[in-house]
Amino acid sequence: MGDVVAPSGTDSFGQIERRGVEAIPAAERHGRPRDLAFLWAGAFVNYASLFTASLLTTYYGLGVWDGLVATVIGTVTAALILGLLSNTGPRSGLPQIIFTRSIFGLRGSYAGAALTLFLAVGWFAVDCVIAAQAGAQLVGGGGRALTFGLVLVIAIISVAVAVYGHQTISVLERYGAIAFAALSAALFAFLAPQF
Repeated sequence: MGDVVAPSGTDSFGQIERRGVEAIPAAERHGRPRDLAFLWAGAFVNYASLFTASLLTTYYGLGVWDGLVATVIGTVTAALILGLLSNTGPRSGLPQIIFTRSIFGLRGSYAGAALTLFLAVGWFAVDCVIAAQAGAQLVGGGGRALTFGLVLVIAIISVAVAVYGHQTISVLERYGAIAFAALSAALFAFLAPQF
């Protein structure tokens, strides 16, 4: 894993994150913008996105191909917006939410921080539940007890990965995004004749 371990040793795969919300000194910053590509791809290419995209056909009545085009356009647009807004982190060494204090002031940043917390907790819950339901379906349903148990297991694993920090997340997303994209493409190819 030579190229995935930070050269400074302060942000390494499998090591507990040492920094919180304080600024990271310039000497300890590492990586290139392209290193974030898999991190953002992992945020977009996952079962929650697949489920949300499926709502375009089941709930909003779009055809499969129209839904696919809408999903691609939405994903590319969101990625461009996030990419354009993400340049402040590497320049300042601060997380985006903390950086907004310089724009809105300490109290002014509370609304954005609260909204971000709400979205993060909400999507965390959605991801855990969808993954647990998918896991339960893979073993034949299993009922509420199995699904609840899987929610707990997935939540614990997700929190553990977060505790291990940025570099661990980056490495796992690198492989996870590719694997999930390949599985999604295979599923799409398998189901395409039915469209």
